[in-house]
Amino acid sequence: MSHSTPKGCIFALQTFSLHNGPGIRTTIFLKGCPLRCIWCANPESQNSFPELMYNRTLCLPDCTLYSSTGVNASVKKDKEGKVLIPQRARTSDFFLHEAPLKCPTDALSVAGKTVSVEEIFDELIKDKPFFEESGGGVTLSGGEPLFQPEFTLSLLEKLKDHRVHSAVDTCGDGAWDVMQEVCRTASLLLFDIKTAVPATHKKYTGKTNSVILNNLQTAMGKYRTKIRIRIPLIPEINTTDDELNAMIRLFSDLNISQVDLLPHHTLGTEKYGHLGRRNPGDAIPAADSETVDRAVTLLQKASIEVNVI
Repeated sequence: MSHSTPKGCIFALQTFSLHNGPGIRTTIFLKGCPLRCIWCANPESQNSFPELMYNRTLCLPDCTLYSSTGVNASVKKDKEGKVLIPQRARTSDFFLHEAPLKCPTDALSVAGKTVSVEEIFDELIKDKPFFEESGGGVTLSGGEPLFQPEFTLSLLEKLKDHRVHSAVDTCGDGAWDVMQEVCRTASLLLFDIKTAVPATHKKYTGKTNSVILNNLQTAMGKYRTKIRIRIPLIPEINTTDDELNAMIRLFSDLNISQVDLLPHHTLGTEKYGHLGRRNPGDAIPAADSETVDRAVTLLQKASIEVNVI
């Protein structure tokens, strides 16, 4: 008798990843996140279901794909003859399942597919020789892996059973019982701290950080050696003296002496347009060297070792 394994929704699988844990890694990007960070570089990760992405620049003027489908009544063209897809049509079976397969230029694609733990593990284990040679492994990222707890925990257990190093990149916003199992099972936690100031966190992510900070405090007490703190460095949001000093106080209270800085970039900007959404962080610049150097100096003055990724 065969036993089914939990299924999850992922939107990318990145091989030979070098910045999501030690060694050469394969990173799985899961869909679904409890936060709505306005600087998010992967907006296709936020919702937990498959979504249509439309790259207008690749669209052929006066493409005949829609005229023979029976959906031409709901599709209009712009002045260049390129298709305009109404938001309500993006979730239709045609646009999620049929059109991306027929699109001649790959202007249409779907972010998100459902896979079983067994299916994704069979792909991951192919890279085990590279993991063993480099001291690498598999990283679960997102989105937020805690948002799909059954899939995440089942995959972590399977990786552990096969002696594959596993890392989980998390914002820490989830039920403690899930977080505790992730801490117990994973080899490493990459714990992202956006800000230590509750009002700032609420304003720019849509939620307060009370659950996150409680989980961090408890996890550091029980699983300290498995946790590495990462700070996405967002200009004018968490780079002020007040913000950085609040983080320093938090790290001092928890006896955290080492952090990774991830300077903000703007590479994901065009994805919002592909999803038919407005980018809430379009005015946020990339973190320049001056901003990064200043943050590094403040943290180092507080005896915190800093690694810029």
